[in-house]
Amino acid sequence: MGEGLNRTDLPSAGAHQRIVVVGGGVAGIHAALQAADLGHPVVLVERDLALGGHMAQLDKTYPTLDCSMCILSPRLYAINRHPLITLLVRSRVDVVTGCAGSFRVGITQRPGYVDPNRCIGCGTCHRKCPVKVPDPFNVHLGTTKAIRALYPQAVPSVHAIDPDHCLHFTHGVCQKCVKACPAQAIDFDQKPRFLELEAGAVILAGGFDLLDRHSLATPQWLELPQVITNVALERYLSSTGPTRGILDLPGLDGPPRHIAFVQCAGSRDPVHGVPYCSSYCCSATLKHAAILAGMPHVESVTICAMDIRAHGRECEPFFRRVQALDKVRIVRGKVGEIVPLRDSGGLQLQGSDGARPWTAKADLVVLAMGMRPSAEAQETADRLGLPRDSLGFAAIKAHHSVSTPRDGVYVCGTIKGPESIPTTVQEACAAAIVASKRLRFNGLPVSRHDHGPSLQPQAQGREGAERAASRTPEQGGGHQEIRIGVFICRCGTNIAGVLDTASLAQWAARLPRVAHAEENLFSCSTDVTRRMAETAIQKRLNRLVVASCSPRTHLGVFQAVLAKTGLPPGYVRMANIREQCAWVHKERPQEAFRKAQALIEGVVAQVTASQAAPVQHLPIAKSAVVFGSSVAALTAAIHVADAGHECLIVEAEEQLGGRLRHALCCRPELNLDRLYRYFLGRVRTHPRIQVFTRARLLSCTGSLGRFDLTWEVQSPDPESGRRRLHHRAGVVLIAVGAQPLKPQGLFGYGTHPAVVTQAELADQLARGDLDLGRSGRVAMIQCVGSRNDERPYCSRSCCQQAVSHALEIKERHPHVHISILYRDVRTYGTAELLYEEARKRGIQFLRYEEDHPPQVAATRFGRRSTLDIRWRDPGSGRRLHDRVDLLVLSSATVPSPENRTLSALLRVPLTRDGFFLEKHVKLAPVETSVEGIFIAGQCHSPKTIPEAMVQGDAAAAKMLAVLRAGELERPAFVAAIDPSRCSRCLSCVAVCQARAIEVRGLGPPRVDPGVCQGCGVCAAECPAGAIDVAGAEDKALRAGLTAMLSCGSF
Repeated sequence: MGEGLNRTDLPSAGAHQRIVVVGGGVAGIHAALQAADLGHPVVLVERDLALGGHMAQLDKTYPTLDCSMCILSPRLYAINRHPLITLLVRSRVDVVTGCAGSFRVGITQRPGYVDPNRCIGCGTCHRKCPVKVPDPFNVHLGTTKAIRALYPQAVPSVHAIDPDHCLHFTHGVCQKCVKACPAQAIDFDQKPRFLELEAGAVILAGGFDLLDRHSLATPQWLELPQVITNVALERYLSSTGPTRGILDLPGLDGPPRHIAFVQCAGSRDPVHGVPYCSSYCCSATLKHAAILAGMPHVESVTICAMDIRAHGRECEPFFRRVQALDKVRIVRGKVGEIVPLRDSGGLQLQGSDGARPWTAKADLVVLAMGMRPSAEAQETADRLGLPRDSLGFAAIKAHHSVSTPRDGVYVCGTIKGPESIPTTVQEACAAAIVASKRLRFNGLPVSRHDHGPSLQPQAQGREGAERAASRTPEQGGGHQEIRIGVFICRCGTNIAGVLDTASLAQWAARLPRVAHAEENLFSCSTDVTRRMAETAIQKRLNRLVVASCSPRTHLGVFQAVLAKTGLPPGYVRMANIREQCAWVHKERPQEAFRKAQALIEGVVAQVTASQAAPVQHLPIAKSAVVFGSSVAALTAAIHVADAGHECLIVEAEEQLGGRLRHALCCRPELNLDRLYRYFLGRVRTHPRIQVFTRARLLSCTGSLGRFDLTWEVQSPDPESGRRRLHHRAGVVLIAVGAQPLKPQGLFGYGTHPAVVTQAELADQLARGDLDLGRSGRVAMIQCVGSRNDERPYCSRSCCQQAVSHALEIKERHPHVHISILYRDVRTYGTAELLYEEARKRGIQFLRYEEDHPPQVAATRFGRRSTLDIRWRDPGSGRRLHDRVDLLVLSSATVPSPENRTLSALLRVPLTRDGFFLEKHVKLAPVETSVEGIFIAGQCHSPKTIPEAMVQGDAAAAKMLAVLRAGELERPAFVAAIDPSRCSRCLSCVAVCQARAIEVRGLGPPRVDPGVCQGCGVCAAECPAGAIDVAGAEDKALRAGLTAMLSCGSF
């Protein structure tokens, strides 16, 4: 195999299994969790006081507008609880010596002067401290104290003292924190700790820094009081920010009415800033525009941008919704000047769209600042001996996604390039699986509690709640007196911005059987869940009700709290007052409050009548089935097989490889032909991989750990007919890829031979039969069949393909004139360098509008058959014309026809565009709503080949985490049939989609708990009322509905 693809580094028998993850942002958190789920002891090293990175600073996330902390908190909670993860905050990696499997990692931990084993995170010391200092978490817009936690929901919640500002260290006086601390946790004698750990692998998950004012063409802009950065706006909008979510900025006379965003502030600027696109800025601006447009005092939002790069999942539809808002205006071009207006106190922005100048006025200007890898991450990379490219990013081995030239060291996140949060999460999982595979190539390690001596005391902070053993029998769920605790979540401003949560808590305290009610800023944060468990034990609570957001995302967090108190599963319920009250009735707060009361009263009544769910133990089948043979599918299959598990590839076509077979030109560092030969060779020769081509799925029953699948294989020989195969698998991956649209009838495609698609052009380039004559002209039209009402999504890779193909044509035919007609050039990240190279090579980029697409007509020019293209220039309004010999259409990526069949049989939902729907667009991009079934590649959404490979890595990591478990232990929230009431009508058998109900002989039907999904359809269908579902018993549901409908507030 060629360089970059061979497997030359095999682990020694004594390879150390510990993995050190450097960086505690979203990349480091997910890399640590995934590596631990794969059975490795993990040391997570973070230089700051707590985990979270930049994501913890966000108020809401794009494009769902979810509360950022709401979706991050469960991961922080998981880090804090995982037995294989040791957390070292205020720490840095100084040196890494040795080789893969046998590294020695030197770490320095700064003292925090607070004993983490005593600190209870109560915040008393912070409130008593007299010293105010600029708050770095709020980008110095407000103040904090010399002793603090990083932010209210921080993990760990242990406070720390800044010796540069503490009066004890600077003047030898004060010590008010010592007197105030109820746990006697202050320890001024702490010294720096120097640790040397043995580790098998290192994952560098470094974050990013915003560009500073010196990266702007006009640094003086940031000296104006009406100009702020996008991160500063994020903190102003946050309920934990300096103004508690109210847009009241110093230097302004009042809340701003007219707001303007300046895109590419420092990005795409090789002279003053950085030459690449920072990828996140347009998304952040669209999110901010949507939020600001909903504020009554805001009259207009102006976005000044060269291009709007909304290229991710659900991003283009979000862009179209924002663009349609009455308050939002988008002007094209780069801002050249920002001039203060003396009469109004506002600002005037001056820019141009081509030759057309424009101006815009604003009370507040927000600079969408670009990013670069953080100085800390770059220094760490240098200390690890990792080469960096000319842009400062860590260099990656050829044809690898996360592997560096130093064996055993891997990178993920923005240290390797500008990334979105979903891509960062996938890279983190990819780094974990590649590191794990490197340490134990012939099978993943079994779970080991190998934290090492001297680490544990400083690593985690006080657990807080006592374990199940501390609850006496009469405090458990079995005694007669029911004592319910109700916990109301403010969810920042997501709920408290509409509902009076304090009054709601006071009202809930008066409900029957409610022994305790309280309000919290974020109920899912680690400090609150710890206090929740403590309160439950101290007040002898045996039922919990949490009124917050969706149980679909957070019920697991509160079930874990329940487990800490010693109560059995089934005694916690959630009332979704965010989505069902605060969000949908935002304009009617009084009615929303009354509806929240009704929901809470109903859930209290339901949990009162609920029963404990038994715990079931289910074996996991040690094999995987992969549908499709795309690059993502092959990547994942090889990982699973290399880990020692049987993997079956089921492909509908006769050949493997998906897009790799078509040799589309893409990034110059990627040789697709070599990749195709590599994957094909590995799959065909691997002893644990079976391949079934010309196959289609017929049925799937069962659930996580035991999927029973049947598919049909068509023999190449028609006389041999078809054969059916049955297999039980523990996990399933859907990676069937996607297809390029055949744009029949668009722009002359199908009627004129000179009109081709990018895929057809790639074939011509590969064969070498592209003949453009001596004076050829080529045009390319972007967004053909996508970004419209029929397909309101961006196909993501088209712009990169077009630019790559244009450069390839220029390389072979320098005389050819090439024009690319575009709506937005979306060469995001470092692909921007390709765009700049194309412009330098004379390739023209000409914009058109969706409402005025180019008109194409066949014509003749002498003996030549040519194409006339006419369109309108959006900037000047002039009609433009070009006559070309070849027209290339960048057509949409459309879902595979297999998607609908697989969706129906596997019960995995599709998006409205026909792609498979992930569990969460940000933090669970490869999981689905069906546990044990994962997705990867273009069946999920359009993406480039490197992105598909990373998603294949991430899916393999999730699959192997399941397969290595051996057995599932979970609450049995499943159906049960009462034989004394069953009439044996078998209605339940007919409606059960999971086929979980068995009929044996003349006896009553029986539910297989390992297959049952707990959906409750059988219970609703049963005419005799003989079926109950644990966690949703009829008695409890009736009690809840009765209480809800009879509530005086409803």
